[in-house]
Amino acid sequence: MQMRGARLFLLMLAVLAASFIATAQDNTIRVNTRLVQVDVLVRDKNGPVGNLTKDDFTVLDNGKPQRIDVYSISTARRAVSEPAAPPLPAGTISNRRDAQNENPTSATVILFDMLNTPQQYQLNAIKQLIGYLKSLKKEDRIALYILENELHVAHDFTNDPDDLVRAAADIQLGEVPGSELRSVRELMRAWGGGRSGFRAAIANAAAARAQRVDPTADAIEAIARHLAGLPGRKNLVWMSANIPLTPVSGSSPNGKESQIDRAARLLNDANVAIYPVDIRGLLAPDLPNNTSRRGRPMEAYPPPDSMIRLADSTGGRAAYFSNALEGAVRAAVSDGEISYTLGFYPSVDAFDNRFHKLTVKTTRKGVDVTHRTGYYALKDPKPSDQERRSVLSDLLESPLNASQIGIFARVESDAVKPGTFRVIVSIDAHDVHLEHRDDKWVGSLDLAMRAESSSETSIKMQSIPISLTEERFRTALQRGMVFEETAAANGADDRLRIVLQDPATGYTGSIWIPLIKPAGIGR
Repeated sequence: MQMRGARLFLLMLAVLAASFIATAQDNTIRVNTRLVQVDVLVRDKNGPVGNLTKDDFTVLDNGKPQRIDVYSISTARRAVSEPAAPPLPAGTISNRRDAQNENPTSATVILFDMLNTPQQYQLNAIKQLIGYLKSLKKEDRIALYILENELHVAHDFTNDPDDLVRAAADIQLGEVPGSELRSVRELMRAWGGGRSGFRAAIANAAAARAQRVDPTADAIEAIARHLAGLPGRKNLVWMSANIPLTPVSGSSPNGKESQIDRAARLLNDANVAIYPVDIRGLLAPDLPNNTSRRGRPMEAYPPPDSMIRLADSTGGRAAYFSNALEGAVRAAVSDGEISYTLGFYPSVDAFDNRFHKLTVKTTRKGVDVTHRTGYYALKDPKPSDQERRSVLSDLLESPLNASQIGIFARVESDAVKPGTFRVIVSIDAHDVHLEHRDDKWVGSLDLAMRAESSSETSIKMQSIPISLTEERFRTALQRGMVFEETAAANGADDRLRIVLQDPATGYTGSIWIPLIKPAGIGR
């Protein structure tokens, strides 16, 4: 698709009024500072505690108390009682609104992992998942995704149990290549024993792991980018027999970061807690004929280490050695009913490229406090050009929108050139890194666009410079920064993919926009 130079401008008219962009509570951007947020669950013997104030909390960064600059409480029940968000202008879509035009305050993704789960465990897990979905509460916002060789969206966020049950019932059971060999004992049986057979088995097992590690890691990254722009704490319930991420590493993102450490960092940056559910239940796949664990010491079967580490690192809980899968999913979703978000701005000296341990305390007695374990204090989070282009390439194909940068977009059909569209995109200025230089607020955004029907394989990217006076900067905070592009539909129902990236931070926003020719229904 041919792209002309995008024209960035501030919209002063009511076409895309202030309601078009959901702005932050204050109209400020902190220059060269970074906010560290930690989502906190507080429970007592009766369940979640929801009446704590900012003064009830203390946040420690490597043992040092921090001033709490940001405080909020998210409750799923309050989201139901409050009026719906103002409707978007006709034909407008957003990467931060669900199908019901709502910005969920309590969001849970259930990921059914077929890639890393043998078929023998899938049927029972689906039955129990359907059992939970049938009892969905009105305040629950659930999305159902499926991981095969790629990530698929079975159903995006909704509180309609019937829609979710139908989506779960439509899951096709099947064996994904590379997922059935699960232990050395099985490998020896499969390859006939002996040293040569053993070496061949190990080599094939390594190849099988390599086939599924990248899709697993990619799925975590895509989900983290998708949920990053939603407010409050988000839950990722990962139903799987295994999450094959490597735990060995250097401990710093500037060195060789392990896959588990990277996954935890991405999820924490997006305020996502992971709840792995081992869907093998009480069956031991490393024993002949799936012998029950009953009658054997539990310590003989080590728990899934990657699941536990990811849960502990992000403030979630791992469920394993249990056949009550429905209850495990229910417990994970209920954790999102009430949560607190606490934020602070570390000093410049605190960014030392090391992992910082976070501790949250409360004055309330007799409660359990759960939160993520810490964060990486990177001096320069700017990604390399190669990393940025890799993310852009992934997002052009991803079924999920990235929401680190808020986007609202609409298309207008060109009456003179049928099949050609004027695309208007508004960006939440609070999500873009801008610096104050010579009485101007300056920055840039990288833009990549591609029609879904396009056969192009290369990424065509352009840079959009940003330079705003103080007055225009304030207007941008209220109404967004807007640019225009043109696009052509190659079929009756084509779609346009738009990906934006801030080169200073690596933050991304992406959205799919339907392009319908005049003969169809305009949107």
